[in-house]
Amino acid sequence: MEWKDYFFFTKQERRGVLVLLTIILILVCIKLTSSYMLAQYQNDDNEPELSAIQQFDSIRYANKDSTSKKNQIITIENTNNSNQKVYKYKQYKKKSYVHLSIELNSADTTELKSLRGIGSGFAHRIVKFRNKLGGFYCKEQLLEVYGLDENIYNLIKDEVLVDASTIKKIKVNELSIKELKSHPYISYYQALAIVNLRDANADKKLHSADEIAISDDITGDDIERIAHYISFE
Repeated sequence: MEWKDYFFFTKQERRGVLVLLTIILILVCIKLTSSYMLAQYQNDDNEPELSAIQQFDSIRYANKDSTSKKNQIITIENTNNSNQKVYKYKQYKKKSYVHLSIELNSADTTELKSLRGIGSGFAHRIVKFRNKLGGFYCKEQLLEVYGLDENIYNLIKDEVLVDASTIKKIKVNELSIKELKSHPYISYYQALAIVNLRDANADKKLHSADEIAISDDITGDDIERIAHYISFE
């Protein structure tokens, strides 16, 4: 068999090859045409937006010291009689923040939630801790609330104040060890020391914080905190 025999086709085979080549050519043309039309459509559709945004950027950053240009924003509106997009510039108005002044010993959870960073969880924890203490004597005590860290405290410290005159004090000359140790700042051993010192006096009473300070179980820092919450009536 000669090599020419490999390229011999019958009439029917030649028709089939011709049809196949025609189909391939049509598909290639469709592919090229659709890609070109899509690219043109995207360019035409995006050109106004890109032009407007570029114009906006050039206005905004032309002068870095100009707050009026920095505060401009771009808006897109449709005309009434067509779908043509109209690009406009208008001044952006920053929201002004209202500074609060909330008294911690009288505020309810709703008021506390108006503070930045304070949600329902923190608001209820603050009220619960305040009730156990009898009230706050300084705003820094908020850092003792579970989960409330310095980041949140720094957000609200300038928006809260404390009226220490509203603190509910406990009477050390009347309460039992169990009742004394229920206060967050008094441990069992400190409550025991207070009762023992009280019972050691002839009148079974304590008369000042200095009498409590002699106990080895109560440090100077403890006395400084406890003194805000005890009375000697």
